[in-house]
Amino acid sequence: MKYSFPLLSEKEVLLCLEELQIPFTKEDLAQPKSDVVQAAFETCVELLMGVSREELSQPVLEALDAFSYPDLAENATGGIAMMKKMTKLMLTCGVHDFSFRDVLRPESKRLRRIFSGVINFAKFREERLVSYEKYTQELDAEIDRQQELQVVNSDVTARLDEIKAQRAEEEPEVKDLEGETAEMLEEINECNRQQASLQNSIRDIKDRVQKASDSIATSKYNTLTANQECDKLREQIIEDPEGLKQTLADLSDALSRESDIVEEQRRKKLATKSSLAAATSTLQDLETLTTDGAEATESWKKLSATKDEVAQANARVKALENEVAEHEQNLALLQRQMAQMESKGDRARTQARARLEAAQNALQHARA
Repeated sequence: MKYSFPLLSEKEVLLCLEELQIPFTKEDLAQPKSDVVQAAFETCVELLMGVSREELSQPVLEALDAFSYPDLAENATGGIAMMKKMTKLMLTCGVHDFSFRDVLRPESKRLRRIFSGVINFAKFREERLVSYEKYTQELDAEIDRQQELQVVNSDVTARLDEIKAQRAEEEPEVKDLEGETAEMLEEINECNRQQASLQNSIRDIKDRVQKASDSIATSKYNTLTANQECDKLREQIIEDPEGLKQTLADLSDALSRESDIVEEQRRKKLATKSSLAAATSTLQDLETLTTDGAEATESWKKLSATKDEVAQANARVKALENEVAEHEQNLALLQRQMAQMESKGDRARTQARARLEAAQNALQHARA
């Protein structure tokens, strides 16, 4: 692939050659001479290709062996090597038609074109030299790192070989240990299964113990409550049923007596009312007879006495009525008290029997 480059003016060529520290004048460019041009080309090879003139002037021993008279060709091999380097440089710079004639018989116009290519390559090289040096440093660092890694790799490989050899020696023992480990793992698994089963049994036993403890605590609480209730019931239970019966009998007798008294008072009331009716009838009769003087006076006296008796009878009737009402109230009160005592006694006996049965059941359950 061919590359083009700009053709520089004489002034630009001379200025750039000066920057490259290649001695070359305006006269040398206008009327070039072979020795000056060759020296300039050799300087370009030395600067741009990194090869010194001393290295290029050294004869190639392999090439000298091909000549019949090596001494005569010793200087020629150095020139041929320099010419090869020049040609290679010019091809790199884009001057593909460079030949030995450009050194022996240089022309001003062609020389300016050759220097333009070399200067263009020098500028390009200078631009890329920074990156090249950077990459070169990185490459050197990678090479150093690679060498270090190779050393480490060698050490690791040696260590690995030692480990492999050691493992080969320990292989029988490892197999024995693996067998023992498998047996121990099986024993451990069996122990784990037994442990799991025991843990389940322990949990069941703990649950039963907890339930039993709760039941015992409940039974104790129920027993305590039952005992307390029994104590309360014992306080309420009448210890002398005969006394209760006697009390009820006394109340019945009192009730009968009060009933008899009420009945007697009712009879007296009826008798008094009959007397009052008779007295009232007599009073009416006496009032009809008041027309006679003496009889009237006597009748009036009898009438006054009769009125007094009527008033006294009315008072006695009123007192009897009050007594009857009082006795009736006492009779109702006694009946209510008797009914309450009978009902309370029945309830107390029923509750006492129920709580005693509950307490006995709780005690039997707690003992079980």
